Amino acid sequence: MLIPRSNDPTDRLLLAFGAITLLIVATWTTVAYAIELLRVNVSGDPFILASVVIPSAGPTALLLLVGWEIQRYRRQPYALFVGFVVLVLFGWTTGLAANLWIFFGFRSGGVPPLTSLFILFAVAGIAHLVGLFLLLLLALLRRASGPIPEPTSAPPVDSNL
Repeated sequence: MLIPRSNDPTDRLLLAFGAITLLIVATWTTVAYAIELLRVNVSGDPFILASVVIPSAGPTALLLLVGWEIQRYRRQPYALFVGFVVLVLFGWTTGLAANLWIFFGFRSGGVPPLTSLFILFAVAGIAHLVGLFLLLLLALLRRASGPIPEPTSAPPVDSNL
């Protein structure tokens, strides 16, 4: 982002989204550690749900923003980029579903089946790992760098030749 081509409004927007996401995650982590350190009893459902969603959504959003920025300048095949996005989002939603199942299971007095939870967390972990591998491929495969150039018109053909 420190190179001259980062004056593009899309680059600035991505940087702003990344900074806001990082600020939210850092603030939430600080608040959660302060609550634990000060031994404040917070047992409300909104706080517990936020404790499940925010720590998982922040890194996922940052990962997607990094992938988007790499795709903008490396111009890898769209199938590779779409596969990365789908796998990261699938891993995030599967992990979130497992965490919410734990939350609502304990809240209602029952315990979710551990084998089902293990399967959900394993699927989420595998999806994230494959998504990270695709991000690595996005970053390392050799393609032309820079924004997509505008097509130029061909010079006029001289009819005398």
